Amino acid sequence: MIPSGNLAEVRFEDLEADPAGELERIYRDLSLPGWTEARPKVESYLHSINGYKKNRLSASPEVVEMVNGQLGFIQNEWGYPEADI
Repeated sequence: MIPSGNLAEVRFEDLEADPAGELERIYRDLSLPGWTEARPKVESYLHSINGYKKNRLSASPEVVEMVNGQLGFIQNEWGYPEADI
């Protein structure tokens, strides 16, 4: 029901792997102006956070079991592996 050109789907893994490339694709998919002007600022910001490491969280076996039990259908639907410890 969303008109073509009004929606850009983004996978987090793709954004994480190539943030500038994904943003460029989003600009293009949505026909947004200004990518040429935005790109240097985006790249400068990405350079400023180079080396950032995500937090690694751990969960008890009980919590992992609960998440997999309650949300497993979503993980399966979108092709994500079950949570683990």
